Amino acid sequence: MAAQKPATCISFQPTKSQLDEIEKWLLEEERSLNEGFYCNWSIIRNLYQKKQMATVSFEKLTVGFVVWLYTSKFTAHIEMVEININYRNKGFGRKLITALLDKFKKDTIYAVDLQCAPAESESAWKHMGFSNFPDGSERWNTGNRKMYKILVPSAATGKHNGSSEVIQLWNAEPILASDREPEWEWNVQFEKNTHVLVTPIIHPCLHDWRIRWKRHDKTLKDKKVKYFSHSTLVFDNFLIIKELN
Repeated sequence: MAAQKPATCISFQPTKSQLDEIEKWLLEEERSLNEGFYCNWSIIRNLYQKKQMATVSFEKLTVGFVVWLYTSKFTAHIEMVEININYRNKGFGRKLITALLDKFKKDTIYAVDLQCAPAESESAWKHMGFSNFPDGSERWNTGNRKMYKILVPSAATGKHNGSSEVIQLWNAEPILASDREPEWEWNVQFEKNTHVLVTPIIHPCLHDWRIRWKRHDKTLKDKKVKYFSHSTLVFDNFLIIKELN
């Protein structure tokens, strides 16, 4: 009879003893290597108390954790994720983040973002389907690469295909984007006899970027995103359009 593999367990309700275990190896990491997230321990503990922490355990040892913020009704931010230095490159981080993204989907989270630190982790995040935020704002130039992932079906960008209505977006304010083609474009399709989009538009965006709504050759609206529509909102760093009135 084949021997059973050691069990890996993901918990979204970690115990106080697991929190103490994480604190111990984070402190050891800081003392021996002068790195890790122990310097942010107060944030980690606070998010644990808010039930915004998940852990991964192996052979009853807590070997990693992730903490996050709900930045709006539809968006979340992965604040920190770390695997104990003795258990890295064994797939524990991928299992932990995969479980977290599944939870976000169940919580009706449309998009998630993070700061890619250290920079060497960028390739790992890309393997999990994350993309770099687009250029166009100093707000995103924080020294660490900012990355995101859309978690629900969303409208694809592309050139105008003859659709009667189109949404266009520029990565700059209207005055700076007045004489150039849009960076992104979506062909709009509505559910029958409604103003609700068949598939929502979800995309990284800032409030001051230029957005235009065209029907055939007529411009219906052309202004900053924040002035566009009551039903068009920027949640944290994301444009989310579910309907057009």
